[in-house]
Amino acid sequence: MVAYAVLFSWPLVMLVLFRTLPVATALICSLLGAMLLLPGRTGVDLPMLPPINKGSLPVVTAIVLLMVMVSKTSNRLPGATHGTGARGLNMDHVLPGWLPRSKIILGLIALFFIGIFMTVLTNGDPQFYGPRVLRRMQIYDGLSNALQGIVMLLPLLVARKFLGHPDTHATFLRILCIAGVLYSLPALLEVRISPRLNLMVYGFQTQNWLQGVRGGGWRPTVFLSHGLVLAIVLAMCALAAVGYMRIADRNRRLIWMAVACWLMITLVLINSLGALVIFILLAPAVFLLKPRLQLICAACIAGVVLLYPMLRSADLVPVGRIVEIARDFDAARAGSLAYRFDNEDILLEKARERPLFGWGGWSRSRVFDDQGRDVSTTDGAWVIILGVGGWAQYLMRFGVLSIPIIILALRRRGDPPDLPTSVLALLLAANLVDLIPNSGNTTLTALIAGALIGRLEYRAPHSVAAEETTADPDDRRAVQKHRPPGPTSPPPAPAMPAGGSCRRFPTCRRTDMQTSADVGAVVIGRNEGERLLRCLDSLLGQGRRVVYVDSGSRDGSVEAARARGAEVVTLPMDTPFTAARARNAGIAHLATGTPPRFVQFVDGDCEVRPGWLAAAQAFLEAHERAAVVCGRRRERFPGASVYNRLIDIEWDTPCGPARACGGDAMMRWQALEAVGGYDAGLIAGEEPELCLRLRRQGWEVHRIAVEMTLHDADITRLGQWWQRARRAGHAYAEGAAMHGRGPERHNVAQTRRALLWGFGIPGAAVMLALFSPWGLAVLLLWPLQVLRLARRSGDWPQAFFLTLAKIPEALGVLAYGKRRLTGGPRRLIEYK
Repeated sequence: MVAYAVLFSWPLVMLVLFRTLPVATALICSLLGAMLLLPGRTGVDLPMLPPINKGSLPVVTAIVLLMVMVSKTSNRLPGATHGTGARGLNMDHVLPGWLPRSKIILGLIALFFIGIFMTVLTNGDPQFYGPRVLRRMQIYDGLSNALQGIVMLLPLLVARKFLGHPDTHATFLRILCIAGVLYSLPALLEVRISPRLNLMVYGFQTQNWLQGVRGGGWRPTVFLSHGLVLAIVLAMCALAAVGYMRIADRNRRLIWMAVACWLMITLVLINSLGALVIFILLAPAVFLLKPRLQLICAACIAGVVLLYPMLRSADLVPVGRIVEIARDFDAARAGSLAYRFDNEDILLEKARERPLFGWGGWSRSRVFDDQGRDVSTTDGAWVIILGVGGWAQYLMRFGVLSIPIIILALRRRGDPPDLPTSVLALLLAANLVDLIPNSGNTTLTALIAGALIGRLEYRAPHSVAAEETTADPDDRRAVQKHRPPGPTSPPPAPAMPAGGSCRRFPTCRRTDMQTSADVGAVVIGRNEGERLLRCLDSLLGQGRRVVYVDSGSRDGSVEAARARGAEVVTLPMDTPFTAARARNAGIAHLATGTPPRFVQFVDGDCEVRPGWLAAAQAFLEAHERAAVVCGRRRERFPGASVYNRLIDIEWDTPCGPARACGGDAMMRWQALEAVGGYDAGLIAGEEPELCLRLRRQGWEVHRIAVEMTLHDADITRLGQWWQRARRAGHAYAEGAAMHGRGPERHNVAQTRRALLWGFGIPGAAVMLALFSPWGLAVLLLWPLQVLRLARRSGDWPQAFFLTLAKIPEALGVLAYGKRRLTGGPRRLIEYK
């Protein structure tokens, strides 16, 4: 009774969803929720008519609700909304008619219904197998199958009409991510207690209890028909999370990355190797490839699946080799796979006897021995459909899933694909692969296929490409969104030229302006030796005063600086040395007497380039709200080591308005005074923190295309680079703790990224490996990240070290957290 009560109360749930959510969201949630939550094997089976169950009742209810909404909106202008929903029904996002415009799709649908009746006409003979008699097909069967076929097509047709717009595809992916996370919780519970939730809630099991035993544990089912169906659904949700991570806003990207990792961990734990392999094989394509390449990849998979019976019949599928590969991982699973292939062989042999329209229903397509015993086992959807309906039904059932992907991949470049659309295509391709060994053809399959068929009807002349580019140095990517213009849609405004990398200036301009006495210089250092002398020589004579602040040098730096004519300040050793403390001491020394209007800060291992001081002063004088200006800092010896070269690339940030500067920069005295200078307590990351406070008071930070300094990092060992990355992680964590709650979310993304890649992923791999060796598959995310970064930059060493740096950065974050919890002393993290 509980099962029937839940089933027939679902239309009320759908009514609430359609009244409170946008139409596309309500449609996806209501049909996907019905598939995941409603009881199977429950319904009303009427004569000839399709049964009223979780597959038919929700979609018919959705059509009724949508027809009411469309009828109330049809007399309004395009773009008008129906007022019952949160954002109503946007008619610009609704395709005309209920049937596809594609002649190929329409032809497949027509072939399907013709094939149903041809199957009846060609199977009018009863079959005899010993004592067993299988009845002949009748017109009644044809009518019943045709009505069931209509119900089967309804989700696809509804999705084509209401989910075809490109904007809804991103919504689709987001809902799949959320649904996957929510559904993973009962799935993991069943991993612990065995697949019994359906029994506990609805009072019956959906599958044989032994089918839930797998690999010494449990394979969950929750409320779906089989554990294999649950596995492929979760694999598709995990792929959706990987794809949505590329689409989401930069500040939320780590959240979706965590969702993808969680779902991948769930896939490892639910004991379904096939779905996990599908995810591992397709995740790199979702994560790395551009939309067009994703569509090409999905189209290749779809084409192979569509032709699979031919390939199988021609012995072009290396089934023996596949079984051997599976045996290397698990002998029991390899035996199960070999058993499936053997049964496919005998079923395929019988299907060849009636290839066009098949054997029809009533078990006529199965194989029996002379005693009437059934000696076949049907697993794969492809061989079931081919045996029952022949090529007529196979081409339709698999064609409507495969051909939209192929058409999208073959479209002209004038109609570029959308990233959400191409990710959906890969999700459908994953489902198609699963339909070879299994029968996971669900409502979700039809919804994705319908959304892609609808996308075929949005062509380039009816879409405007808008490009949104993130400026995150770890993830720059353009995401295209296509929006058909409404009657009041203005044309897109031309983009203002953004500041590009200073690599565009092979020879940075210089100026011969003489620097006035309005510029003072503060140099900080510790045991810099000859580097300090080069630094002072590049400054003396160009500014009114040059102050050198020493932090406990023991190499004679103090005496050498005095001999060069610099004013020297030595920091007391009773307080830990920090660069911020040293710069503040230099500011305080310049304040004795008449302070300069501008201060040039320089690290002691840098040499100021000719013309920089004059150019920086001129910029600040011309821009009253500019508090900080910096230029191009270069490494003196970039070829000395890979670490020096990477640091030289790190210095090359975009020109124009900036969020922060480095240690070398010219600053306005008035602005420094307004914010109180540097935070002397920070052991690293003091410049971004200062720039943040300046920007909050309305000041600006700029980088200009002028050569500023030559830096001598002198990093030749991995240990030095490791310590530098660890110091960066500490700076991220401390900056996030100080200002992470502000609107800028200062250093929050960097801290989360360090913890996820440097601590979360290896930690998850170790924990999962305690349960299964497959848990180490989590570590594959690292090489995938290297591939992704290398594809973007074309620099493999840079991609490798950017990924590897997350480990020491995570250690720096944890070190800061430990010090903050224990109240331990601050210790400078040095790498020289």
